[in-house]
Amino acid sequence: MIEYVPYSSEPGAHSPAVICDTCRKQIVGEGLAVWRIKLRVKDEPRQQTPLYTTHKRECEQALHSQLNGQYPLDENWIDFSEEIDVFLKQLSKNINRSPIDDPDGS
Repeated sequence: MIEYVPYSSEPGAHSPAVICDTCRKQIVGEGLAVWRIKLRVKDEPRQQTPLYTTHKRECEQALHSQLNGQYPLDENWIDFSEEIDVFLKQLSKNINRSPIDDPDGS
C-alpha cells in the first residue's frame, strides 16, 4: 500500500512511501508487489485480488497464508509477484500510456 509518511527532520512534511500490508512498516530496499489471478473456467469473468505490498521472507509468507484463506490455490488462484522496484518503474511508465493500447508491450 502506498501511504504518506512524515519526514523525521521536517515537521509537517510528508512523502509517499510503500508500506508492507503484513507488518505495516515501510518497505525500504527489497519488497514485492503481490496479487493472485483466478484461472478462467469457460466464460467466467476475469478475477483478480487486490494488489498487496510486502517485505520479502517472513512478511511474504504471512501474506500468502492470509491469501490462502480468501483465495485458495486449490480453487484455481495463481500467485503473481513483482520486485517492488520493477513494479514501481512499470507503474511510473504507465502514467503516460495505457498498456492495453500498446500492442507490442514496449
